[in-house]
Amino acid sequence: MKHSRFAPRFRHLVTHMAVLSTLGLGLGYMVVSSSIAWAQDDAVAGPLFSIGLDQRLESSSNAGLSVNPAGRTLQSNTQLSFGLTDETARNAFALTGSTGLRIVDRAGTSDTDVSVADPRIALSYARIGATSRLDIQTGLRINDLTFLRPLTDFINPDGTLELPTDFADLRGSGTRQALNFDATLSLREDAPFGLVLAVGVTDLDYTDVTDPELTDNTRSDVTVTARLDITEVAQATIGLTYATYEDTDETNATLGLASGLTITRPDGALRFSLGLDETDAGIRTSVGVGRDLDLPNGALSFDLGTVRGADGDVDLTGALSVTHDFALGRATASLRQNLATGSGDTEELQTSLSLGFARELTPLASLDLGLAYVSSQDTGTGDTTDNASLSASLGYALTTDWTLNIGYRFESRDEDGVGQAQNNTVFLGLSRDFDFSL
Repeated sequence: MKHSRFAPRFRHLVTHMAVLSTLGLGLGYMVVSSSIAWAQDDAVAGPLFSIGLDQRLESSSNAGLSVNPAGRTLQSNTQLSFGLTDETARNAFALTGSTGLRIVDRAGTSDTDVSVADPRIALSYARIGATSRLDIQTGLRINDLTFLRPLTDFINPDGTLELPTDFADLRGSGTRQALNFDATLSLREDAPFGLVLAVGVTDLDYTDVTDPELTDNTRSDVTVTARLDITEVAQATIGLTYATYEDTDETNATLGLASGLTITRPDGALRFSLGLDETDAGIRTSVGVGRDLDLPNGALSFDLGTVRGADGDVDLTGALSVTHDFALGRATASLRQNLATGSGDTEELQTSLSLGFARELTPLASLDLGLAYVSSQDTGTGDTTDNASLSASLGYALTTDWTLNIGYRFESRDEDGVGQAQNNTVFLGLSRDFDFSL
């Protein structure tokens, strides 16, 4: 591993420059859009502003998923969110954020804790040209590890789980601050040959954490991808990625080459992929095939492949995702196994399962069910961490504006060398959204 004492300074310089430049772009966009009217054929809708209010009461048996829980925790969380969006035929701007007030009564203590609850802010901008497109996104999120989001919150609308790289080590107490910046420029979209340029930076900072595996770090990557339309139904891509991982002690670099072939069929796409990554720990290779199927009431997608890690071991990878829409709701399911990057730039073999079900019971009542399971195994040490989450909630529209939510959540965590912890939570919430046209 290569050591650098300039890594922390470089990390903060890059992230601050990325966020400041993006915020400057967003401010410039708002100023220009307020002083110059869009062309008549460009207008779609005026700016929209929304405010959300959510009051939730929770009772948890082991909120921090501790192996030796102190007892039941009572919590009141008042969350205030906002959103500003403006869309035209060629531009899209969105500024969203939320913060709240958390009041906690912990078992075994006579004091009541009052704190700011999980503030976040996100900004996105898209510019669509005749033959090109620019997308920029940046955001900041701060979380208290004692009150982490449940695993089911990471299930996307399509049923797949998207987890942060440090998910397996998020336990105990402390504060996690995540700052991200992503930009993508697509060129020559109408031509047989095109280019996509992408850059991304993610900066993680931890304060007063109890898990020693959580150290401040920055991940950044730059990707150049070339696209070639071989025929009307066959498209080939090849991309080169340079990625770095930096923390207070070291800097690691990875150079990756990824190629793919997509064949479009009437009922969906057929995909082939080949990847090669040169890391500080060794060479990682992967090969895979995938299929997308359009079904009458949903969609099905599956992938199957193998990956040879930097340690020389060969693992089977794959994914299966199913979505089914019915008259009054939707059901989703996803099963995935892949070689992921964990805390400290380590390799992890990750297996995940997620199930989701949403149904309208009556014109006023709806039911949401979610189940998620993730097993992360460090390929170097063999240590395994298993996380599971089950949630059920019932929503009822008291009026056209106010919604009552009541539910139950079960969480479990089992880590080699640490032990098993479980948590049961019941909650009651009241929410409302306010929308305004500017």
